[in-house]
Amino acid sequence: MKLWQARVTFTALIAELPEKAIAMGLRAAFDEGMERLTAKDQQSDHMKDSLHHSGLAMDVILYTPDGTYLSDTRSYEILGAWWEGLHKDCKWGGHFGDGNHFSFAPSEIAGSRK
Repeated sequence: MKLWQARVTFTALIAELPEKAIAMGLRAAFDEGMERLTAKDQQSDHMKDSLHHSGLAMDVILYTPDGTYLSDTRSYEILGAWWEGLHKDCKWGGHFGDGNHFSFAPSEIAGSRK
C-alpha cells in the first residue's frame, strides 16, 4: 500500500468515528487534524516518527452530551475496540496509554509504529 492510499483509507475510516460516538451516546471532536512536520516547522507535540506526521493518526476527544470532557482511557475502550474491528491496520492508542489516539498503520508504511 502506498502512503496516499493509506491516507485515503484512513480518512474514510476516521470519518465514521463521530457517528459511532453518537450511537454510543457521546460526542466526538478531532483534536488537531493530521499534523506533519515540514522543513519550515519542526515543532510538534507528538513523538518523533509519529504516524500523525504522515497523516495516518488522529487524536479524538470524547464528550458527554452535556459537554463533559472524557479524559480517561477507559472512556475510549468501546470506541477503540470498534475502531480496531474496522480494518486489520486500525490501531488504538489505549494499548499504550494514549486512549484518544486512533491510527491506521499498514506495516509496509508504519513498520512497528502505531
